Amino acid sequence: MTHSHWMVALVGVMALVGCDSGDTEAEQPATIAIDFNGLLPDGFPVQLDGTSVAITNGMLSAVSGQQLTLNLGEFVSEPVAVHAELTLFELFAITPSTDALELDSLLRDYDYRGEYAQLSNLLSWLLVWDQNFDLSDGLQARPLDMAIMTDGLNLAVPFREFNQQQLRPRLAKQGWEIDYPVEYGLLQYYQLHGLKVSGQRLIATEYYDADGLYQTYEHVYDETGLKARSSFYNSAGELRRDTQYQYHHSYQLSRHQSRRYLEDGSLYRESIREFQYDQLGNEIAVDEQSLAFGGVSSDQYRTNRSAQGLPLQRQQYAFDEGVLERSIESYWRYNELHQLLEFRVENDSDRLQFGLEELFVSEFEYDEAGNPVLHRERIDWQADGVIDNRSESRSQFDAQGRLIEQTQQQDYDGDGQMDTHSRHQYQYSDSGYQTFYRYDYDGDNDGQFDFNIIYQYQFDEQGNRTGDINYRDYVDDMNYGFKELHHWQRDAHGNVTLYQRQSDDDGDGTIDRRYRADYQLQYDNQGRVIVHQEWLDSDGDGEIDSYSRHYSEFDSGGYLLETGYSNDENGAGNANASSRQVRRYQASDDMLLSLFQDLIEDD
Repeated sequence: MTHSHWMVALVGVMALVGCDSGDTEAEQPATIAIDFNGLLPDGFPVQLDGTSVAITNGMLSAVSGQQLTLNLGEFVSEPVAVHAELTLFELFAITPSTDALELDSLLRDYDYRGEYAQLSNLLSWLLVWDQNFDLSDGLQARPLDMAIMTDGLNLAVPFREFNQQQLRPRLAKQGWEIDYPVEYGLLQYYQLHGLKVSGQRLIATEYYDADGLYQTYEHVYDETGLKARSSFYNSAGELRRDTQYQYHHSYQLSRHQSRRYLEDGSLYRESIREFQYDQLGNEIAVDEQSLAFGGVSSDQYRTNRSAQGLPLQRQQYAFDEGVLERSIESYWRYNELHQLLEFRVENDSDRLQFGLEELFVSEFEYDEAGNPVLHRERIDWQADGVIDNRSESRSQFDAQGRLIEQTQQQDYDGDGQMDTHSRHQYQYSDSGYQTFYRYDYDGDNDGQFDFNIIYQYQFDEQGNRTGDINYRDYVDDMNYGFKELHHWQRDAHGNVTLYQRQSDDDGDGTIDRRYRADYQLQYDNQGRVIVHQEWLDSDGDGEIDSYSRHYSEFDSGGYLLETGYSNDENGAGNANASSRQVRRYQASDDMLLSLFQDLIEDD
């Protein structure tokens, strides 16, 4: 029996031998039972030779050589012949990279349709099913609805946004809030296969100006590869800021400590934050303490959550020198569909008075598709039972759940009469890009809009913005109070080479202001920008007003060693300012966790 990382068990391979007469029967195809390391929940959509089959008790029975495909939401994998060593890597046509720089590049595949990004998203999807968020012991399936979790699922989105765009809305429909960093799913899968990633870990960045070195940032990592310390030194090598980090087993931050020092080296400010989480990775407690110039202040946050992670109550307390100064209590209330019905905040900003001083209430209603179509807010500034400010917002959505219109009314003085009225309108292209936005405002709620703002957006086939037209006080294309046109040109890499802006400030049809920026980019044989130059004509007179140049240098392994910048503010040909950054690295044969931390935290 072969034990691959998919735990493939051969259960039915037999060669039937004939009787003494010498007759034999043909060898039967091998039937393989695959448990996929126990990673696929029951009902996971799989096809064999184009026919849908069921994952039952985490197992799939297939005949060796059958064509297996995954069919998850909008994603359909390429067919792969079933065999004993089949892995998810093969289903995504991936040869696992063990080079940190290459893996980083693959996961930053900016069209986000790359195989690595999609595999990472699939593993994040699988991780939310697992009750202990640990793929090494198989999937301890959470009671989730397969139809909700797969309907319209799109793996071709940025892997760092997949959690927010695809997972969280589906979990919310089922009453779950999970903040565990499921983006680490691919990390776990690498570890499951015993794969290590080697490369160079950034340990310092030095900053130089025309006078030389003026500051340095240094980084230290713990034994797992997570960042444990970041320190900032001035030009003399004196420590000015020091930050230390500790983590829970889930890679979530458990302690953050920051110290700042004066020129004489004395400590003048220190802050400490400690975090606790529930079993779903949701924050339930934060303790903050700040020491500055001899004074001590602190804050405490405590959040009560449902068994599925939904926040129910949060208490916030602020102390000064150990004396309670302020408290804020927040409450959430949901309907039977787990939709938020009411959010309430009670604020006591002066505990010495022992009385509630502010009350904020927000209420919601939804349509059958689950879109929030009505939102009301009311504020009682003195918590005396008299509403001082209230607002109402009504929204409309298209069949794809995109906001197409929203109207808002505001009562600023609490007299029961709405004082203002506004409207927002949105339009989208067939590709899903927002192409139109209009804002109308009625400042006295007399039924007549006082002014409007319009934005029209144009995109190329790759989704890059190529042009905008903006109006104010728009009547039609010939009658308006203000008009501005924006235009972009890009090279084959998608980088901007020309930007132009023209403005008609008074609506007479004549251009009053012009702006032009030309860019020239130089690439190396890896497609990286190594020189970026900009010529700026800020007043449209045809003369260059300023010039700037950026450069980047890489080592033979592809790591960024140095970046620099110079600027000629008046276009006279003389550099008025220049700076550069120099990076230093340390070799590591196991920097997988460092790589993922940088990828996930890099916004």
